[in-house]
Amino acid sequence: MSLKDRVSQLFMLGFNGKKMEEGLKELLEELKPGGIIIFSRNVDSGEQLRELISEANELSIRLTRTPLLISIDQEGGLVARIRKGFAVFPGNMALGATYSLKKAYSVGKAIGEQLRWFGINVNLAPVLDIILDKTNPSIGVRSFGDDPIYVSKMGRAMIAGLRKSGVIAVAKHFPGIGAASIDPHVDLPVLDIPLDVLWEREFLPFIEAIDEGVEAIMPSHVVVPGIDPEMPATLSRKVIEGTLRGELGFRGAVLSDDLLMGAVSKSYSLAEACLLAIKAGEDMALICRDFEEQMAAIDFVIKAVKRGDLSKERIAESLLRIMNLKKRTSMAKKERPNFEKFFDLEKRICEESITLVKLNGRCLPMVREGLSKALVVCPKRIKKLTETGESSSTIGEKMASKGVDVEEIFFEEEIAEEVLEGSTKHVLKADFIIICTWEALRYPEEVKLVRKLNELVDKKDKCLIVISLGTPYDILAFPEVKNHLVTYDYHEPMQEALIDVLLGKIKPKGKLPVSIQGMFPRGHGIIPGV
Repeated sequence: MSLKDRVSQLFMLGFNGKKMEEGLKELLEELKPGGIIIFSRNVDSGEQLRELISEANELSIRLTRTPLLISIDQEGGLVARIRKGFAVFPGNMALGATYSLKKAYSVGKAIGEQLRWFGINVNLAPVLDIILDKTNPSIGVRSFGDDPIYVSKMGRAMIAGLRKSGVIAVAKHFPGIGAASIDPHVDLPVLDIPLDVLWEREFLPFIEAIDEGVEAIMPSHVVVPGIDPEMPATLSRKVIEGTLRGELGFRGAVLSDDLLMGAVSKSYSLAEACLLAIKAGEDMALICRDFEEQMAAIDFVIKAVKRGDLSKERIAESLLRIMNLKKRTSMAKKERPNFEKFFDLEKRICEESITLVKLNGRCLPMVREGLSKALVVCPKRIKKLTETGESSSTIGEKMASKGVDVEEIFFEEEIAEEVLEGSTKHVLKADFIIICTWEALRYPEEVKLVRKLNELVDKKDKCLIVISLGTPYDILAFPEVKNHLVTYDYHEPMQEALIDVLLGKIKPKGKLPVSIQGMFPRGHGIIPGV
């Protein structure tokens, strides 16, 4: 391989379009990267994606004599790039609410088997961050929970399942950003935590993942002053070579998170960030878009090698790890897997994760003689999820399809209280009032609406049911409500399970994978009639 070809193998690149001719062909011919990453913008259908990946791999092998590492963020729940015709599964926190290592393994295996059919051989999952900040904007329901030991066990099980399917798992985001209050997509978080605490808590899931044999780890864009007070972990040799490889003993590949994120791009040019990442010990630099910037970054690293700012030995180390990773990858499955089996598993996970946190016995199920009318009140940002493909219908529409007499109101968070004034008549006509919340601790107007609705409903002796579609921490903002359900997710199978719980067709079986300070311990969950 020429120097240019060797350096190019250290890059994983995103692209636009759903066909080779729409950008991917040029990217592979001109840049010859070691890997590519798939986003929703590249997916139209299963057959289209399978064909695209097959053509891309064939071209890469012809040009470089080595296959591509083809990656994707297919965590489940909020972060899933393939949805149509794919068993997406709810995210990690919903899975955590089942308290089943067997299910974590099965979900990892099922996601992997589906990905392999498309030809994808690297899943940038699982998330091993421990949720510690209740308003964390980037992790939330992507975490298995708030207990390091439990997160470690669930992570190991999912990694084992992905490996069984023939797909490489990438544990992320080392050393963990669950305690951060800033989203690294926007700015740079600082994890100012004593080293001994990091070892006992944040590091533990990664230590266990390494013991499980995870093939790759993704560092986070976060400053850890206890290790390196100056550089984000992604660009820190002290973190990657000193801690991850040196102290934790990791021998696999280290893949960067997107180097275009605000946490990095506010302080470094993309080219500088790529060079620093490789110098620090990263094996692949991830750039999710912009062909011209990608080309400039590769050229910048090549020039750094030529002028002696980056050693050829450093390139050789990463190239060896990348080639070893490629040797472990499996080709696309020729036989189409049994997707119905995966959809059945997805349905079971949803049904077994819904958690009933508080209950006034007369309000569930929503089926009683003489009481039949329901009002659903949801923030507009929930409705937008139907536009992104996470669901084809809203909760109200889904309830109506089940024969429920229902009205549905959506509100803008900024004017939530005004909604109450205009919807009082609807509240008075309804027997059951359902209000959906999503990370309410970050939306004070939404909290005010819930509390005022609760007051009104109490006076009229009606039933108010609060449904948190994200993390269960919402209850901290309105502890006085008497009925509280948590779904951790909003996609269609979870909606179906939620409606079945509300109508009494199934019982909620989930248990909190996090503790609610001063209110409910980890593992709490009410099963009516049990």
